[in-house]
Amino acid sequence: MAKKNVKETGGTSVIRYTKDQLIRSEKYRNQRDLLSALFDDRKVYSVTEAEEIMNQFMKGKVKVC
Repeated sequence: MAKKNVKETGGTSVIRYTKDQLIRSEKYRNQRDLLSALFDDRKVYSVTEAEEIMNQFMKGKVKVC
């Protein structure tokens, strides 16, 4: 994965990736549909943020009609 954006946070840099970069990564090859549905094309995400978003979605409740 190539880095898209580096953000400085208290002396350490956080590498951020686009939605497309995350979808194409080997790490998330089994969650590509989930990434595609949850993430915005115009935003960049760190790996920590991406995993947090996916975990929150997976822990959500199912609405029964």
